[in-house]
Amino acid sequence: MCDWKVIKLTGFRLNLERLWHFVAAPNESFMPCKAFNPFIRWSVLMDFHWLKKANFDSATLLREMAIQSPSALNKIHKAFAFVTDNNLQDKLVLVGGMAVAHWTSRTITPDTDFLCRNINAVKAALSKDGIDFSAVTFANLGTTGGFTVPSFDADFLDPRAANMPVNMNIIDSATPSMIAGMIILVADPAALAIQKFVTGRTKDLDDGFKLLAVCEKTKLKVILKKLKRDLPEDMSAKEIWNYAKTVNN
Repeated sequence: MCDWKVIKLTGFRLNLERLWHFVAAPNESFMPCKAFNPFIRWSVLMDFHWLKKANFDSATLLREMAIQSPSALNKIHKAFAFVTDNNLQDKLVLVGGMAVAHWTSRTITPDTDFLCRNINAVKAALSKDGIDFSAVTFANLGTTGGFTVPSFDADFLDPRAANMPVNMNIIDSATPSMIAGMIILVADPAALAIQKFVTGRTKDLDDGFKLLAVCEKTKLKVILKKLKRDLPEDMSAKEIWNYAKTVNN
């Protein structure tokens, strides 16, 4: 029995349908199917053995992974494999859109963001493996803060580049989770929500409210108290807590 995986294919709907029919039932006559789904189950040409429920703690992240293009899936898997192959699991935390999608329903882009406890260890591993990388520049801050790796579309971010107490809280409170069959540290939703509100871009505020709806309010309150003096005046602990009280979970 083949372990079919969901891979996104687009265009030429009828031709794809014919091709699928040829593989699945070569001895039966072809009849077009009105309900044909272009996101067809396909493992004949490509092996994405890791794209299955047993390899993900998060159903929402798996669902978003399943509609990425094959090239994007390859890059995503390479990013996570780089972490585990170099024993960096305790030094890197998944943040950004994928971390949000791990906790709640949210579309993702095929780039992977990690916050690094030890940015030099990441640099050494990239250099050892002969992987090209360049400095990340934060346009909103005008500073560099880590490395970007084009070959697997991933950013490895230095927590010292922005609000270090907020970033270090994310690292210290991260939760180990299964992603693509690998154990990866994922930012806690309460800690990540605070970072999103502090960052303050429209998309980050949207993520922040989504995370408030799924995070533990008691944990959020503890973290806000801890970071009270480190948060900016325009996004204080009190303001974030007031937001939290308007969101049900």
